[in-house]
Amino acid sequence: MSRRELLFIILSGLVIFILVFIAVYRLGGGNLNFPKIRQTVTPTPNPVANSVIKVTSPYVNQKVKTPFKITGEAKVFANNFTYRVTDSLGRILGEGQVMAKSQTIGSFAPFEITITSLPDVTGKGQIEVFNYSNSGKVANELKIPVTIE
Repeated sequence: MSRRELLFIILSGLVIFILVFIAVYRLGGGNLNFPKIRQTVTPTPNPVANSVIKVTSPYVNQKVKTPFKITGEAKVFANNFTYRVTDSLGRILGEGQVMAKSQTIGSFAPFEITITSLPDVTGKGQIEVFNYSNSGKVANELKIPVTIE
């Protein structure tokens, strides 16, 4: 018997063994689940919104690096609201007041905030956009997780 014939017999036997194993396993109620290749999660550019504020950029889990912009629309009292950028521990890295650009109070108006600098921090962070109620409490808060580079 030549080496070629021997190799053919061994490979044929191996293929038959695998096919029989799969058939018996499936007949016994088993299911072969092969591991999936891990896929990375890519952020999707969906806006984060509530009834009075909508943030269109940055989107959830987006990587941001100064300078960057926070954009969207707001319909809040006197078109005035607050933003904050925090790190993973909740420390405030930057904050300020913003006024949406509207001719009419009570309608959605666009806004754009430019963050020109942050302390030298990288990693997970969060952008918060909200307004204060008449009693001084935080209202209509949106939180957008980001990665600060």
